[in-house]
Amino acid sequence: NYKVCMAQIELRTGDIDGNTARAIDAINKMGDEVDFLLLPELVTSGYACGSLFETDDFVNDCVNANKKIVDATAGKLA
Repeated sequence: NYKVCMAQIELRTGDIDGNTARAIDAINKMGDEVDFLLLPELVTSGYACGSLFETDDFVNDCVNANKKIVDATAGKLA
């Protein structure tokens, strides 16, 4: 049996650093008994970024932020 946790966090469009920090905070608060944590889609970029997705810097920043989130799960999730 697996325990699943769903994190409902406030995402801000284009706030990669802030959204990443809120996601990592949710990871840190979930406790040891959770096997899977569900985060909102587009958790790093937020919604409605439109043309921002067409810029290499923005996309690269999102990729790097996703790596930080994955790193924050080390040893915590199944």
